[in-house]
Amino acid sequence: MKKRSRAWPDELRKPVVLQDLARSRGHNEDAFRETFADEISRRMDVLAQFFGHLSLPTSEQGWRSLLWDLCEHWNIPAFQIVSSKPRGRGAKKIWTNEKHCELFGDVQSLVASSRMTEHAACKYIAKNSSRFGERYRRSKATTESAWARTLHRQYTEAKRRAKHDFTFRMLYFGEGPGLLRPIPKWPKLVQLAIERYAVTRI
Repeated sequence: MKKRSRAWPDELRKPVVLQDLARSRGHNEDAFRETFADEISRRMDVLAQFFGHLSLPTSEQGWRSLLWDLCEHWNIPAFQIVSSKPRGRGAKKIWTNEKHCELFGDVQSLVASSRMTEHAACKYIAKNSSRFGERYRRSKATTESAWARTLHRQYTEAKRRAKHDFTFRMLYFGEGPGLLRPIPKWPKLVQLAIERYAVTRI
């Protein structure tokens, strides 16, 4: 689900009206320029505070962070990070990165809550499709036992990626914004998987 942007501050919804600035400082050109600079600076401070910065950045890294936040707010793709290029025409891929995350989270949730083995959890998911909604719908031509084997095979792949695929781990289990999101250690990563992707979170 796309994250909904926060409401833009009222002060930044209005343009800088030069006539109003000129009226407030008379016809003194130097005073007008000073007032204009002050108003721009004030609005920049409002912008920075809106994104959680105490004040305008004073470093290159700070400005990068503010620019990143601004692009994310307006859903500008320039700094968005994806694991692969968008899919072209053709049949829809079933086992996407997101689907692997969901399966990994669901299996780990079942293991943690009921002490099932991972293999037993895959069997449970195959048998209880109603609980997992549209996530793992099997075709009518596929038996329940065959579907359980498919789920376990895909889960094994998802677990391998969660442990060893750096890009996959960073994008889907990293914490915080930025290009290189810190990746938590394994117990915390499993907890994040359950919190973010398991069906029990719905």
